[in-house]
Amino acid sequence: MADIDKLEFILVDDDQIFCTVIRLISRNFPERDIFLRTFPNGSEALRFFRANKEYSNKENLVVFVDINMPIMDGWELLEHIQQEGLLDPALTPIYIISSSIRERERTTATRVRILRGILTKPISQKELFNILSK
Repeated sequence: MADIDKLEFILVDDDQIFCTVIRLISRNFPERDIFLRTFPNGSEALRFFRANKEYSNKENLVVFVDINMPIMDGWELLEHIQQEGLLDPALTPIYIISSSIRERERTTATRVRILRGILTKPISQKELFNILSK
């Protein structure tokens, strides 16, 4: 049984300043304790998901993936997650985050069926809390 008082979210983003800001914001989340796990690129996140199969059906988990990262970008990571069934999109909301969402990215995102949505940086505390409250 999942611990309903705890929420975990995974942030895959190479921007350390953004990761730090999200870490600080998440500490103020009023509804539950949050555990934030960060990865600087898609390759490290993919390695984690492959090694931790229990995440495929984990409740109380939200994933944010940046599009533009070194080594493995967000699109490639999402492709692996989808093809390998590493996360269940019915249980785990997955959001793309980026500082620049162009029409090409929006079109690509519509083809990735595991995505819950697209967010533009900077993400406000209110916007983040709205997502985490769901």
